[in-house]
Order: sequence, then structure tokens, then C-alpha cells
Amino acid sequence: MKHLLLLLVILFGLENVKAQVGYYYYSCPTEELKGDTLEFLIDKFVTHKADFIGKRAKEVFKEYQKYLPVKYVTDEETSAYADPEGRSYLSGVTLYYNSYDELWTRPGLIKVRVYFEDTNIYYTDFTRSLPDDAYAAKLLPYLQGFIVKDIKVWGSRNKPIK
Repeated sequence: MKHLLLLLVILFGLENVKAQVGYYYYSCPTEELKGDTLEFLIDKFVTHKADFIGKRAKEVFKEYQKYLPVKYVTDEETSAYADPEGRSYLSGVTLYYNSYDELWTRPGLIKVRVYFEDTNIYYTDFTRSLPDDAYAAKLLPYLQGFIVKDIKVWGSRNKPIK
């Protein structure tokens, strides 16, 4: 009985390890990525982020789209609690090569977050000025003129990789 219990514990343990393999690695079939999308994005946008800092965001968007499609985009804002007047400001953009539906169904999402220099643009004013169809990838043209401050690659919804 002890051996059977030990065997079951080992099997469940191996199953949990197997379930975590690839959690942070979802690959797209692009030759340049060499089967590892996360490492490619880290190398391209984090290791070499000095190539983009101080330039317009459109340079990052253009480089990203050479290798991966932009299927979904979220604009980022600062916390209203950090501002004495309780306002939040446009602070960046997050690029996904996954569609909106895949964000919630596919484990191990990888995203590239581009932070902007201080925009001094109220987030609410920015979103209200957008046309109704400016969502997902159609949001990019409205963000391409901002200056890049930093770039991070995230390998899951809440855990920064580098």
C-alpha cells in the first residue's frame, strides 16, 4: 500500500512538472524566432532596447511586426492615486501576437510592453479622442508618435521576465 501511494505521489508530481514545461514559452512558426519566441523577444527588445529608447514608438511597432503580427494592443495608464488631482496619464502600450480570445484561453502568454516618456496626456482625454473602431491593432497609429522610455518583455500575465 505504501508503494502504491508513493507511486501515485510521484506520478502526480511528474504530471505537475510536465504541465509547467513551456508555460513561459509559446512559439510562433517564424524562422527567425528559432522556436523560442520569448528568448527572441528578450534579445530583440530588451537586450537591444537602447536601439529604441528615445525614438518614436513606431520604430518598435515596425520592428515587432517584421517577425510577429500585432493581433491585440492595450494602452497603459499611470495610477490615479499617484497624481495629487487624481488623474491618470497615458504611459505606454502592450503588444500581443495573440488575439483577444487567446489572452484568456492560452497559457504562457508573452507580451511586449513599451513605456513612453512622460506624455502629459490625460488617459481619459486620450481614450475619448479615439474613433470607435480604434481598438486592438487599430490602436497602433494613435500611439506611434510617442517617445520610448523603456521596453519590457513579460512571459505571463503578471510576471516580468527581464
